[in-house]
Amino acid sequence: MEDKKYKVIFKGELVDDADKEKVIEKISAMFKMKKEKAEKLFSGKKKTVKKEASLEKCKKVQAAFKKAGAICHIEEIESESSTEAKEETDAKTEADAKTEAGEKAEAEDDQNDESTLNALQIFQSSKNVTSNNPPIKKELLLMTIFLGAFGFHKLYIGKKFQGFLYILLCWTGITLVLSIIESIVLAIIKGETLRKKYKASGGKAVFIIASILVVLIISTELYAIITIGVPKYIDYKTRSYRTAVIFELNNLWIAEEVHLIDNNKYTNNIKNLDFEKLDSNVTMIIDTNDDCFEARGTHPAINYSMLIDCKGMIKKVDKKITR
Repeated sequence: MEDKKYKVIFKGELVDDADKEKVIEKISAMFKMKKEKAEKLFSGKKKTVKKEASLEKCKKVQAAFKKAGAICHIEEIESESSTEAKEETDAKTEADAKTEAGEKAEAEDDQNDESTLNALQIFQSSKNVTSNNPPIKKELLLMTIFLGAFGFHKLYIGKKFQGFLYILLCWTGITLVLSIIESIVLAIIKGETLRKKYKASGGKAVFIIASILVVLIISTELYAIITIGVPKYIDYKTRSYRTAVIFELNNLWIAEEVHLIDNNKYTNNIKNLDFEKLDSNVTMIIDTNDDCFEARGTHPAINYSMLIDCKGMIKKVDKKITR
């Protein structure tokens, strides 16, 4: 005895509260068909979306439509003898009733049904019916290269925990190194292997949350740089200028002591000393008397002066000197 054959019929019915536009989009994505073809399924006419298949395969197609929000029906295919007789009767009736314009419209519908059927048969060749689309290698590779440091490529393939972990660690630079390595691996791996291993199931909500987190982290880092990093840098530069002034004053003090040994007195003229400034931006003046001297030095980038005396003592002086 031959196995019974069934077919799946769709009349454009929707599940309660289902949005037609969303259902069309889901069916279009699920069966990889153009949206225009998917819309023609909802014309209200009876469409055969799967024919001459086992009951199990027909139930899988029915389940896929239901998951998308549409209702289809399974019908048993009649035996050849009864089918032929029925087809002859129907053919005679339709031949009398159809007009030339109606026949043309029917031919167009049959062509659309055939395209839809082919798309559904391609879909049924996979082992499991699922709404997840396989990731496209090009998209995943570009996402890994440009957004890998923020974990967007992990979210794209449904690994949400790893994706958010990448976002939290993006400031360390570790995720950047990992994304570079992953980019190289993805460039080598075959597209077919990629489709079998991963599913593109990130979802818009996940990407929106991830984008908000990335913006918050980057904003926090910028705030830290502006409020902490910049003042620290300015302080570092100021201290470096202050150190340059102190260095020049110490060299001047040594030169004054040498001049005292040679001439038994200090001098207020730098030209009389065996001394040459290493930093031309440092300005110095010398005041002397019979027993001691004081020299002050400053730098254009600081708003105070440093003072050294004949004992080698250095202190800060609020008053700034000019050339």
